Amino acid sequence: MRTGKPLNADGAIELNPGDDFGLPLQRTRLWVDDRAALLVQSADPSKVQTGRMILDAIDKGKLTTVVSGANGNSMVIVKVKP
Repeated sequence: MRTGKPLNADGAIELNPGDDFGLPLQRTRLWVDDRAALLVQSADPSKVQTGRMILDAIDKGKLTTVVSGANGNSMVIVKVKP
C-alpha cells in the first residue's frame, strides 16, 4: 500500500474519487470507516489489530486523518478536517 499520493506540479494532492462499485471518495471519513472494516475482516492478525485500533480511535473521537503527497524533491502532509 502506498503511503503518499503524487504531488501535482502546483503542489496539490489529487485524491481518487468515489466509484461505481460503492467505494467512497478516498480519504473521507466514510472511506476510512470502510477501509478499517476491511482490515478487521482480514485473516492477518496484524491487519485485524490495526483495523480495530482505527475503529476504536474513531469511536473515542481521537482519530486524526492526514493525506501525504510526495515527489522526488519533497513531501507534503495535510491534516484532513473531520
